[in-house]
Amino acid sequence: MSVKRNTPNEMFMGPTRPARPNGWTATGVLFVALVIAIWASVTIIDAPNWMILLLEAAVILIAVVAILKRSYLGIAFIVGSLPILALLPDIPFATSIFPLVGGVTLISYVVQQRWGIRPGTTAKVGPPLANAILVLGVIFVAWSISSNPVAAMVEGDRNWAFTLIQLLAILWLASKLFIDKRVHQAVFLSFAATAVLSAIVAILTVTNPSLDNRAVGLAGGANSAARYFVIALIFLNYFRESTNRPPFQLLIMAGMIILLMGLLLTLSRTGLILAILSFLLILFKPNPVANRRRLRIGLFLILISLWLVPDQVFTDLAPRIFSSISEGSDTVGLRYQLGYQRIPHGRASSLCPLH
Repeated sequence: MSVKRNTPNEMFMGPTRPARPNGWTATGVLFVALVIAIWASVTIIDAPNWMILLLEAAVILIAVVAILKRSYLGIAFIVGSLPILALLPDIPFATSIFPLVGGVTLISYVVQQRWGIRPGTTAKVGPPLANAILVLGVIFVAWSISSNPVAAMVEGDRNWAFTLIQLLAILWLASKLFIDKRVHQAVFLSFAATAVLSAIVAILTVTNPSLDNRAVGLAGGANSAARYFVIALIFLNYFRESTNRPPFQLLIMAGMIILLMGLLLTLSRTGLILAILSFLLILFKPNPVANRRRLRIGLFLILISLWLVPDQVFTDLAPRIFSSISEGSDTVGLRYQLGYQRIPHGRASSLCPLH
């Protein structure tokens, strides 16, 4: 009797289910339109507070209803909200809106499991590799909190214990909800769409980039925005290689150019290095023909982006990267010092991640 082996995709995502999650195109378009309206009302027309609160309430209502009907949309909302973090409203008695969204997602999952609503859209047992990653996550969180409880819970502005537990809960929910390839694509698309929106804002708001005027988009910070733009580039490249329709490919490539321009305007060394490494990893595949095509497309997108951004990007970013590495200036020098100080005490402090 033959035994069916799991493919690499099934080891991480689980077997592909016949159920097809609804894309909710109209709801997604309305949601994005409301987000754009919130940004415009805050930055352009200086709308009254009641109008902004009304738009934010509409966004939250749409998100809650969608999550209660489709649990995986909760993870998509959390992931997709990261590039537009500056637009999210503050929730009383919570660090951000994410615990609320996670709670609604958990309720939706429990209800669907308990009463068998929409079978085939959730899993009682996650795929093997995801379960192994979850176990490692539990060990890491327990180690991080127990090694230094004071630093994890009461020191500084952030409760790291609560943050790590939230990440662990999201990981557990993802192992139960990400059971279909289309669910992954929905999450990728939500993140890429909001990242492109954030990059457009970065391009429109920064015309003369400098170290004192770096693009932040809607992420709240230049380095955070740069990292999100790189991740969105990877997601859009996945969609570009997954479709054979020229109109979609052109639209995706336009989004990638916008993300590259936003990345350069952040003047982020970390973001630029991540982009280079990601580009090299995309080329590190065993298909030479496909790799040559990826190289041509990648170079084309990079050249277009470099041509469109202001010249100040090259005069500020390139010298800053090489001088910081060679001279140890800026935060690179601080990392050098911390690494040097830690070497003599590595054995004594290697089991304590939070200091």
